[in-house]
Amino acid sequence: GVDEYEQTNFIRALKAAGADAEALGKTLSEVAGVKTDNVRILTSKSGIKPTNTNILYELEQLGANVKEGDTVFFFFSHKINIGSARSIF
Repeated sequence: GVDEYEQTNFIRALKAAGADAEALGKTLSEVAGVKTDNVRILTSKSGIKPTNTNILYELEQLGANVKEGDTVFFFFSHKINIGSARSIF
């Protein structure tokens, strides 16, 4: 969940992206039964920040460890503004 961007003059900070990612991670562990060791959460306030380097590293680790038949769930929470249109992903 990316709440804060380095390019603050182009992208304003968000309020809920990190909280959304944390809540989803908690739901995956507590409701869906996913082992907490298999859940990676990168937020502006977590131990692992969602920097380009950290995101690429985590994706490389995922690629190295996922096996045939495994289920992968990738969630990226952010907001993007394009011109006068406003889209939320």
